[in-house]
Amino acid sequence: MKPKAPVLPADLPLVFLEIADGQLLERERVEQADASYGRAEHMRLDQVELAKVNLERTELPNSTWLDVVLRDCDLANTGLSESELVRIEVRTCRLVGVTLAGSSLQDVWFEGCKLDLANFRSARLKRVHFLDCDMKGVDFGGASLSDVNFENCNLERTSFERATLSEVDLRTSKIEALASAAGLGGAVIDSGQLYELAPLLAAEQGLRVED
Repeated sequence: MKPKAPVLPADLPLVFLEIADGQLLERERVEQADASYGRAEHMRLDQVELAKVNLERTELPNSTWLDVVLRDCDLANTGLSESELVRIEVRTCRLVGVTLAGSSLQDVWFEGCKLDLANFRSARLKRVHFLDCDMKGVDFGGASLSDVNFENCNLERTSFERATLSEVDLRTSKIEALASAAGLGGAVIDSGQLYELAPLLAAEQGLRVED
């Protein structure tokens, strides 16, 4: 099922971005702002659009994001652990090393994003779609994924170890170089991908193949 889209008013006032504990951004638009290397807990963004905003290495744990659109933003190594994200669109953003460990993501759309080395450990993902994303070395260890689609993504060295998967579609993505085949139960792959995974499955089961 396709994620539900964010619901935003037609005209959002342009404001300056402030990073502070408990800060509320509601029905606002932020463009070309630099809030990198900041820290704030329990921030809340409600019906907000962020365009070309730099949040690199900013720590925003326990934050709440509702009906938010992010375009061309930099969230490299941003800390969003134990956060809640509902009805979010993330388009052409840099999220290398972003931390979403223990977070809840529902109805989230990632498109054209660079998510290499992102941390989703123990996160809960429901109705999440990754489209045309670089996801090398992403860690989904111990996460719960339900109705998640990886479309044309590079999952090289990505780990699903101890993850719980339900209706997870991997059919159009690159999976032959996954870190491990462990945790893939519940995913959907095609016959060609099964052939590509055979060496990894054999190695993990201790099988020796001789002709």
